[in-house]
Amino acid sequence: MASKKRWKRSTLKDGVQYDFVVQSGETEGDLVSVAQEQAEQLDAALAGDPKAEPWTSLALEMPQALREVLHDELRRGNLLTGIGRGGWPSSKSIVGNLLKPVAMASVSAHPPAVYRSPNDPHYAREEITQLVEGVEFMLLV
Repeated sequence: MASKKRWKRSTLKDGVQYDFVVQSGETEGDLVSVAQEQAEQLDAALAGDPKAEPWTSLALEMPQALREVLHDELRRGNLLTGIGRGGWPSSKSIVGNLLKPVAMASVSAHPPAVYRSPNDPHYAREEITQLVEGVEFMLLV
């Protein structure tokens, strides 16, 4: 189930957003497979593949610990549903969205990534953040 060409790119006033388009009828198992394909796409980008999916460029700009949490989550089948730079919480921030709750082992294995559970339906159930030179980078669930 190739996930290529299933990313919708939106240009924002202050950046860019990539949203993954889930097809109707996809099962939980299908989405796990797609997430693992996303991990392979990120592997390719990390290896310098010039044909890597465009969304991976934003993942590569995340701080290392947060990027490793993302990579771990993709490998375990947690789908990346969106990633973007849109001016929030700051103009240089990158925010990714995961489909399912994160494995605490993913976060604890990669300090200085920090886990928080606001459990706010208007914001996020979970957030994993890393602050670098005053810029906050985030993964939200």
